Amino acid sequence: MQQYLLRRLLLLVPTIILISILVFSFVRFLPGSVVSILVGDAGASQEEIQKELHRLGLDQPIHLQYVVWFGNVLQGDLGRSLSSNRPVIKDLEQRIPVTVELVLMSLVVALLIGVPIGTISAIRQDSWADYLTRSFAIGGLAIPSFWLATMAIFMFTIAFGWIPPLRYESVLDAPWENFQQFIFPAVILGLYTGAIVMRMMRTSLLEVLRQDYIRTAWSKGLRERTVLVRHALKNSLIPVVTILGIEIASLVGRAVVVEPIFALPGLGHYIYTVILARDYPAVQAVNLLLATFTVGINLAVDMSLAYFDPRIRYK
Repeated sequence: MQQYLLRRLLLLVPTIILISILVFSFVRFLPGSVVSILVGDAGASQEEIQKELHRLGLDQPIHLQYVVWFGNVLQGDLGRSLSSNRPVIKDLEQRIPVTVELVLMSLVVALLIGVPIGTISAIRQDSWADYLTRSFAIGGLAIPSFWLATMAIFMFTIAFGWIPPLRYESVLDAPWENFQQFIFPAVILGLYTGAIVMRMMRTSLLEVLRQDYIRTAWSKGLRERTVLVRHALKNSLIPVVTILGIEIASLVGRAVVVEPIFALPGLGHYIYTVILARDYPAVQAVNLLLATFTVGINLAVDMSLAYFDPRIRYK
């Protein structure tokens, strides 16, 4: 296990470096120029533009810009935001807790939906309950989150006069207001992930239920609940854990759409804002952070799978 962990950690080094190069390069290919936004369209002279480029270090060759930027990142300096004129890390400290809370609530919703419904669908294969739950999963995958969020606000406004809070309240300062702010975006994001979990749970459980040791358990006359809980569910959850690891990163990506609709000042809202402003340091920092987070989640998933299934360590 230690050798497997060491190999995976060593593999992280070139992975992070490659990601940093891609993130840095792609930002430079965004349409428009940050200098034109900063100096405006008020007829800035060429000298003023060159002065601004020099101040931002954008007049240097791109490989030198990358070396300086990545060297600062390794020292914990993510740069200064061009739009807020604050250190990017200060902006992220305020945004990350909001997105973390939203993602955790969405995962809870997804598990509450996906695991029981997927289990029912598997043990009642080809029944009306199976067809109903599979239709629900297809609907959850097909309906776009932004449309569902818009319809939720529209319908609740008409039916109950409910309008989403426009000012963020911390869970420590105002728990009920915070719950009201997060419950609807969490359910909307959780529906999509729950549909994926449900389909994976159904497929995995059906495969486990066809194994010989399950037939042996049935032949002993064990009750259905005992066979499922003691012998089938644990093994069928391994692929679900893998999917959840991937979905955590995907949830952050979908938060870019949902957070602005519900006025949540999280990372998704921040990404949307800084991309529009061509805020290079902020865009680079957020994307590198999310990519590193995704790599870390995948590592954690691989470690958990290797722990539960020793065959993975020797492949």
